Amino acid sequence: MTHEADRGAGAGQGWQQRGRVPLPPEDLRAVLAPVDPVRASLDRVDRRLVEAAARSELGRVIGFAGCTDAPQALADRLARRLADQIQRDAAGRGLTPLSCAGLMIQG
Repeated sequence: MTHEADRGAGAGQGWQQRGRVPLPPEDLRAVLAPVDPVRASLDRVDRRLVEAAARSELGRVIGFAGCTDAPQALADRLARRLADQIQRDAAGRGLTPLSCAGLMIQG
């Protein structure tokens, strides 16, 4: 039996298997795929912060990369930034929601 709470909050909202973390909104899934493990560790408020930062930055990237290429361009940037952050994070501090959101906007 499926309960209303077991479904996503909005249309097209899916659930990941691990920890029942909702998938990002459909328009951001490809963009946020590189940071999915980090995003999954965040609480709902922090995931929304990351999603808002991604949506805002996607709008900027569309301006120079176009609608078709922008999601992949931003996803590639996130993958690079996350790899750089992990290398710099040798001291063992975890990524915070603000640093994860910051991955979006650092040029």
